[in-house]
Amino acid sequence: MTPARAWRLAVGRAADELFDLGLVATSVEAREAVQGDTLDLFSDDCLILLLDGPEGRRGAVSIELPILAGLIEKQTMGVVLQRSADLRPPTATDAALAAPLVNDILSGFARNLEEEEECDWAAGFRYGARLEESRLLGLSLDANDFHVFRLQLEMEAGAKQGEMIVVLPVPEPEPLPETCDDPSGDESEKSALGCRRRMGQGALMVAEAPLRAVLHRVRMPIRQLAELAPGDILPIPQSALVETRLETVGGTRVVKCTLGQLNGTRAVRITVAATASGVERALEGVGEEGGRQRHVPLPDRFPGASGADTLKDLDDIPDDGGRSAPDPSALDYDGTAIDLDAGGGVESVADLPDLPPMGDWGDLDDLPELALDDLPELK
Repeated sequence: MTPARAWRLAVGRAADELFDLGLVATSVEAREAVQGDTLDLFSDDCLILLLDGPEGRRGAVSIELPILAGLIEKQTMGVVLQRSADLRPPTATDAALAAPLVNDILSGFARNLEEEEECDWAAGFRYGARLEESRLLGLSLDANDFHVFRLQLEMEAGAKQGEMIVVLPVPEPEPLPETCDDPSGDESEKSALGCRRRMGQGALMVAEAPLRAVLHRVRMPIRQLAELAPGDILPIPQSALVETRLETVGGTRVVKCTLGQLNGTRAVRITVAATASGVERALEGVGEEGGRQRHVPLPDRFPGASGADTLKDLDDIPDDGGRSAPDPSALDYDGTAIDLDAGGGVESVADLPDLPPMGDWGDLDDLPELALDDLPELK
């Protein structure tokens, strides 16, 4: 499940179970941002809540006044009024009324991502305190990077509309050891661990690696290529959707994938599970000095021939008495001697006669085009 879908389900379920309130996340924008860009998202006109998380990590929530006003109307009058919210500064009472909904939304979001890999950063956050000014966030949020989610909310079929912003810290990666702690490990293993540490924490992990999805490749003559015009349809087999290639910009195939869409956006699903991380594959065969091993085992060219090492010695083969192969010119087949010197009078290749002329084939420009009218329509 994607984080966007997890937010939609969590928002709707929490509002319905707590207050019998119709609350829908019409759109969810998810991205990562550094601390400075994250702080710029918060305004003093909104209710700002500080979130407490596991291991002292902290996040924050911002709720616009229209959503806050509709939430208060539902809890006090039992109905959300179809009118604009009054402009006023948020209060501690607003925070107390919004806290149960915020806690349930955060808990539901974490539950929806429990089965997803590398999403444990979403669990354990709850309402901690209200901040009167957005500038205080800089003193409370100490993470370097944050998961930023901007939810556009609609309450009771459009009676109230507004935005809720949720920011959760990105966990810092655990440092890898410089060397192997096992005293029995050899030097090559220690060197490989040190190389993994440098690759996992250096600039390599933040370098851009653009990939492109290649749906299908079509071969055609240059003449036909030059005649292509807007509106022409190129034949693409239906099987290309499940045989899309993910390639580097240089054309190197990375993996096979399936082309589709996710939340209305084109996406690819990896169909071959990776057996090792890119760092581990790059480190295969690293020697003691960090270089590649010189001796690489060759593949088994003759399967099943592993028992060849157990063959007996051939010293007991009888001697042929010093005989040698007979002269081919002395061989006699059915009483007829073979004359190996008879070459038909041709002393060398240069004496061979020329081939006869092949005739005039005429102009080849009038060859008919291939009949492609019966190709199936794209579905």
